[in-house]
Amino acid sequence: MSELIQAAMRGDVEGTRRHLHEALSRGFNGMTALMHAAENGHSECVKLLLDKEGREQDRNGWTALMFAARRNHIECVRLLQREATLRTSRKTDETLPGSTALIIAARYGRAECIRLLVGREGGMQDNLNHTALMVAASKNFSAIVSMLVAREARLVDNNGWTALMHAAYWNHLSCVKLLLRETGIQSTKEVDSCPTGATALMISAIRNCANVASLLFPHERGMVDAHNHNALWHASHNALNRKGEHITAGHPVLITLLQNEPTSPSSIPNTLSKSLLDCAAKGDVQGVLQCLSEAGQHDSKGNTALMRAAMGGYETICKILIDREQGSINEDGWSALMFAARYGHLECARCLISEASIQSSRHITDSTFNFPQGITALMLAAKFGYLEIVLLLDPHEHTLVDSEGNGALWYAENAQGLDDEVRKAIIVALSAEQDAGPLEEVETSSNDFPRVWTFDGIEYVLKTDWDAYATVSEAEKKLAAVTASMKGIDTPTQSTTEHSLERAREVRQLLDQVAELQAENEALRTAVRSNIPVKQEESILIPFRTGLESSLNTLHRLKEQTLVMRRAVAGEDKLTPAVDDAYNGVFALIRDLRRDIAASLQVLAAMTLSAGAQDATNSQK
Repeated sequence: MSELIQAAMRGDVEGTRRHLHEALSRGFNGMTALMHAAENGHSECVKLLLDKEGREQDRNGWTALMFAARRNHIECVRLLQREATLRTSRKTDETLPGSTALIIAARYGRAECIRLLVGREGGMQDNLNHTALMVAASKNFSAIVSMLVAREARLVDNNGWTALMHAAYWNHLSCVKLLLRETGIQSTKEVDSCPTGATALMISAIRNCANVASLLFPHERGMVDAHNHNALWHASHNALNRKGEHITAGHPVLITLLQNEPTSPSSIPNTLSKSLLDCAAKGDVQGVLQCLSEAGQHDSKGNTALMRAAMGGYETICKILIDREQGSINEDGWSALMFAARYGHLECARCLISEASIQSSRHITDSTFNFPQGITALMLAAKFGYLEIVLLLDPHEHTLVDSEGNGALWYAENAQGLDDEVRKAIIVALSAEQDAGPLEEVETSSNDFPRVWTFDGIEYVLKTDWDAYATVSEAEKKLAAVTASMKGIDTPTQSTTEHSLERAREVRQLLDQVAELQAENEALRTAVRSNIPVKQEESILIPFRTGLESSLNTLHRLKEQTLVMRRAVAGEDKLTPAVDDAYNGVFALIRDLRRDIAASLQVLAAMTLSAGAQDATNSQK
């Protein structure tokens, strides 16, 4: 071992300086003096050696940066940034070939090193395509997962596994909570006892991780693996293999899923029967088509196949069965739409909108919920925090109350376990004054598809917010049509016509105000999309929220004015046919604009929570 290496190991700065002529000499396993200095945290020696031995690798491909990251020597890691992106070349007890300093830091939970390295090495994968995020999730380093998720979410390894799947496999609940954006991905190879096509939920069921399964269930329910088995099948199969006893005995995952899975015991293995009810519950489209002659049948609780499909979120099956079973209720008076609202299946709810206004006929009490008689789909959506379904159902069920006199707003205000910002968005949506009379559903355009915003590297989906501008434009066209129609009518009630035209001008002015507010918010939206650091973003979030809420308040005034317009001519038979359709169009556009603004508030709430979580992490450090 050279004098230079020995001096570097000791942290002897003068000795290192005297023997610099021995640079690039190798010791044990091909390590250089720089590697030894970095491994032992001797930053002054690192400074002396960096220009002579930087980016060298030992026999396993390790660099000085990797040794510093493993030992959590922050200053050395800072000095050795030029070695970022180099990879290991051999498998060791600690790493796989292709590992980076970031992956090594994640393996040992070195949060400060992660912060320094993620900008250079975030997203890099080893030879088996493992990421630092996957390693951190496997080790249950939730703080590091939160730091890496924005850069590495939804990447998969050679088996098609995500970081979420690794966290679920090891029952790391705190990491699973941070990785929910990875739900819906399925594996591409069989691993251990987890089959091809497995989801994180299935993995948690196979591994008997009850809490993780409960958390993942709303996100991956109804999905099946390559063998057409769902999570409930795996849980029950696992129980049978582990126990020689009753299938639910002592098996928490199975019990958890059986309490929530909207299927009958036919999901348990070895069931040979095949019926319309079973196929609808499993999402088996072909089976449903083969068994359509059984439409209208009920199970022991009065549920139809359409209800079971709605429970599971199977939109295609709902569309197949809607004409045959719509309007049916079970023994509790629940409709298929109510089940779709209860479990948050928006597309199924859209399909089943014809069942709106049905109310339950019995008081239901179980270990978790207490529902009085007369609940509606809107109340269920409000209680369980499904904003988009609330916005869908609000025009149809806003005025309905249960047997205790409570409406959907009460359910939102008193729901247990809802995030406060989600609750606020729902309350804002339900508090708006309702339109006069039912409106036809407005067809959505391709512009309604989700758009993605990036806030501090984290992605959120925002639906139809930008369509508010188109809404203003279309509303003005409608009002122009109203004006033209009214001018062309020869009627003795000239005063009524003039009054209505004045109202039309007032509404146009209010629409202009909405447009101005939306334009003001454009600058704030641009700033959010520009990935400004969170601390600089704080001054933006508050006015952004205020601007959106101002738009909502202006919208309420707009709705009041249009109601006045409509009532002003409602008594004139000659005028009503000419203007009523145009007014209905205005109402529909107003409703869409209200929906868009409420969606903006919900996404803004998520952004605010993200900023708060980041600030809390920084303050703890």
